[in-house]
Amino acid sequence: MANATTVTKIESINIALIFLSLVLAVVMPFEMFLIAYAMLGPLHYLTEINWLNNKSYFTSSKWLWLLASLAFVLLITGPEVIRYFAGTDFSWLNTIESYAPFTILMALYAGAIFALVKDPGKRIIALAVGAFLAQLLFALPTALVALGILVPTVMHVFLFTALFMLYGAAKNRSGIGLLAVMILISCAVLIFFIDTTALSSSATAWAKESFGTYRFEVVNNQVANVLGIGNLHQDYFNGIGMKIQTFIAFAYIHHYLNWFAKTAVIGWHQGLKGTRFWAIVGIWLLLCSLFLVDYRLGFFCTISLSFLHVILEFPLNAHSLKGIAQELKALVKG
Repeated sequence: MANATTVTKIESINIALIFLSLVLAVVMPFEMFLIAYAMLGPLHYLTEINWLNNKSYFTSSKWLWLLASLAFVLLITGPEVIRYFAGTDFSWLNTIESYAPFTILMALYAGAIFALVKDPGKRIIALAVGAFLAQLLFALPTALVALGILVPTVMHVFLFTALFMLYGAAKNRSGIGLLAVMILISCAVLIFFIDTTALSSSATAWAKESFGTYRFEVVNNQVANVLGIGNLHQDYFNGIGMKIQTFIAFAYIHHYLNWFAKTAVIGWHQGLKGTRFWAIVGIWLLLCSLFLVDYRLGFFCTISLSFLHVILEFPLNAHSLKGIAQELKALVKG
């Protein structure tokens, strides 16, 4: 664990990165999001998966959770990837794809069970009960789709990041860490209450084409629905549509920068040397080059890796929530 001086230094850097992320997102909400997703995203996925692997994915059943996560990813991203590389569509892909939101929520639930329930028998019962009760979600299709889309995107990069920061601040009794969480949330709220559009440059033709081609707008529409705005009707580049994209860009950029800034605190660089180091660097450079050659090709070559790092992290998210509850309980007891 890092000492108090190191934690204070890292959190100070993180606060600066929060403001940097806000400025970049406000000035170029579409371009900076697309660039960060293509250049920083793959390196984040690879280094976090390596770190999670070193931590046994924060579960007592490391290899079982890895296999389960790979299965979830195959069901969630397989149809789109197969459709793209095969150059054609199949009816059975549409059937599998229709269950993607349900599969994502089941993966989230399974991650919590793998993290918090260690007894194999109890774990099987909990998973079976959860799968049965989850069928009720089909009676709420709008909520099911919304959660299925937001959990691996906005909730992952903003909510889970904020919770992880809060857990770290509480665990280290770090006042500046708590301040960083408050600033992160305040900046997100600020985006919707001040006129940032006057500071934003118009989206370039490349950004508009890329944004629509890769279905990023699906996330924007779901954020709009949660805010009670309703469908944006493709008006993503003006008014509230621009604000929503600014928030999403801010969340993604900070999510990546926060990860790379907290090397000393999280320790994700430990054991990253030799063959493993060069393998990660090589794969990252390859994926970046694919994005540069053809953004669409890069997108479909990384989408499964992106979802894999999200799902593998679910047990950690559960531990973070449990840790926050324990720290709050300890504070109440004095």
